[in-house]
Amino acid sequence: FFFKQITAYEIRLSLVGSEMCIRDRINMMEKHPLGSQAFIPMEDTKFLIFVAPRGDKPDVNKIQSFLVPKQTGVNYNAGIWHFPLISMKNMNFLIVDRKGKGNNLVIYKFKKDKIILKK
Repeated sequence: FFFKQITAYEIRLSLVGSEMCIRDRINMMEKHPLGSQAFIPMEDTKFLIFVAPRGDKPDVNKIQSFLVPKQTGVNYNAGIWHFPLISMKNMNFLIVDRKGKGNNLVIYKFKKDKIILKK
C-alpha cells in the first residue's frame, strides 16, 4: 500500500436549524476539547461566528467575530471557544462532530460580562 489510513476518532453527523441560533447577545461560549467541530451551511447564505482562544474560560477581551461568506463552512479546532452560529436566514447546518468516549463539551456561562450584539 502507498498509504495507511489512520482514524483519529469516529464522527457524528447531525443537522441543526439556525432558528435556535438567532440571538442578540452572547451569554455563553462552548468548546470541544477532544475533537474539532465543523459547520456546513445547507443553503447559500452568510453567517456570523464568534471565537476565543483556548484556555480554562473564554477571555472576553480576545473574542473575535467573523462574517463567513456564502458557500463556506467552518471547522473549529479542538479547544477553541465559540458561540452558536448566527445565520442571516432561517436554515439548517450540517454538523460534523467527534463521536466517542469522554466529555467533549465544555460550556462557560458569562455571569458578570454582558456581550451585546449591535448592528
